[in-house]
Amino acid sequence: MLHDPAEASATETRTRSRFLIVLMLFAVTVVNYADRATISIVEPASRRISASIL
Repeated sequence: MLHDPAEASATETRTRSRFLIVLMLFAVTVVNYADRATISIVEPASRRISASIL
């Protein structure tokens, strides 16, 4: 059986698109996690600062 080069190219494009979507989801998840961690560390200090200003 011979494979059609156009079909192979379409399959490669779909696979690449899926990989990019998964990569973007992973990157967004990492940024979200890092943001939440940063906020949880900074929040107590920011409350002390805002309390002293008010």
